Amino acid sequence: MSMKISRRQVLLSGLGVMGSLSVNSLSAFASENDNTIFQRNGFAIDGYDTVAYFTQNDAIAGNADFIAQYKGANWIFASAENRDKFISTPEKYAPQYEGYCAYAAAQGSVAKIEPDQWKIVEGKLYLNYNFLIKVRWEASQDDFIKDGNAKWPTVRPGIKTGRPL
Repeated sequence: MSMKISRRQVLLSGLGVMGSLSVNSLSAFASENDNTIFQRNGFAIDGYDTVAYFTQNDAIAGNADFIAQYKGANWIFASAENRDKFISTPEKYAPQYEGYCAYAAAQGSVAKIEPDQWKIVEGKLYLNYNFLIKVRWEASQDDFIKDGNAKWPTVRPGIKTGRPL
């Protein structure tokens, strides 16, 4: 955790140029997996429990003892109860835009996420690249959600091929 705090402090102090940050600097290549879910370290949402965002209002790391597969990705959970909730209705708990950054999706691109940069809007989980991008996204989140929903169907096929978008 101190690593993330330290990194955030560096970002906040060193990115006074937020206005010039473009989505091109956020672009990410898709994982080499044969699916479209964003995975890092072998797990969806970088190993965080997607159900906990909804039930505990917090980003909580999962435990590999509680694992499920969905859309070709490994999802881990903090408890068997959370795993079972996910298994019964994965579409309710899975993040929007296959777990990629909501801001980037609105720009017609993809970017990795930081699991602690999230928000639930109308019962849907949105993840973002970092703290500063989340702040930018929240300032016009309704417009960004509308744009992301419109652009995602054209972005999604490129992820599976592993091509940069």
